[in-house]
Amino acid sequence: MNIKELWGSWDLISFSHTLLETKIKTNIMGDNPNGTIIFTEDNCVSVIITNESRKTSNDIEDTNYLYNSMMAYMGRYSSMETNVTFILKFHGIHLGLV
Repeated sequence: MNIKELWGSWDLISFSHTLLETKIKTNIMGDNPNGTIIFTEDNCVSVIITNESRKTSNDIEDTNYLYNSMMAYMGRYSSMETNVTFILKFHGIHLGLV
């Protein structure tokens, strides 16, 4: 695979989170999360991931739910090609839930 084949928009098919200390793996965005990642040829990346049950709302009481049911990142990436895999490093990334 050439890095140029990665450029474009990709739909998320799964997302999991593993705690480094305990090695416990969880699906923090549900079993069927929604999301898109976009890679550009000038090494920019944009990511959005939402919980499978996320609904829209204009109600101020839903603010915490809406905030905690999504992740987003936009920034730069670098890559290192090997024979069969890509190692991608996201620069300055901070994804997390409150």
